[in-house]
Amino acid sequence: VEDVEPIPRDLAHIRAQFAAMQPVQGAHPYLEAERKIPAAVLADPRFAGKIYTDRHGNAVFPHHDRQGLCGFELRNTRFKGFAKGGQKGLWFSAHHPDDHSLVITESAIESLSYHALHRPEATRYFSIAGEMNPMQRQLLESAFLKLSPGASILLATNNDAGGKHLAEQIKAIALATGRADLALLDSHPEREGADWNDTLRADGLRPAPAADRPQKLVLRR
Repeated sequence: VEDVEPIPRDLAHIRAQFAAMQPVQGAHPYLEAERKIPAAVLADPRFAGKIYTDRHGNAVFPHHDRQGLCGFELRNTRFKGFAKGGQKGLWFSAHHPDDHSLVITESAIESLSYHALHRPEATRYFSIAGEMNPMQRQLLESAFLKLSPGASILLATNNDAGGKHLAEQIKAIALATGRADLALLDSHPEREGADWNDTLRADGLRPAPAADRPQKLVLRR
């Protein structure tokens, strides 16, 4: 098996590209028309400065690591990618000192969809953009250690084999922190193979079925 050459990181180029992008301020044609994200969610202060658009009209979701911006996801009707020369960190919503819950999804669009469907209070969001890399594991561990006492972590991954595997990985990271006060909650969609945006597009903003509501996965000890 041939060695795969790593893609070199070019943070200066990534940051220069991102500097030319504009924050979404309550409207984005692709996110609203194709992904059915309500304009009210896009305008929610929880997501202010966390969703951008580029000159091509792509939805852009910035990722950060400990040093700041490290890359960004790009999404549109016929395009899905990650910034060349960047590296996945975490996309995250705004956070507040009184937050008591953290929802983790596989993509930023799924975080927006989850918020549209559930509208939880005092809740922040993270997304990973697919499979986790070692840096993302470290970032999650650091974030879990900083959560407020008695906080809940909601594993809102896809209802498929990959999503269940990712949920188990996140669960292991949380348990390894030794935070006995944290509650881990399973909150995947009801339908097999679905993610939270599939659920939003199929069901609209109807109340979530009981099976889609968070279920305790690991009890506080």
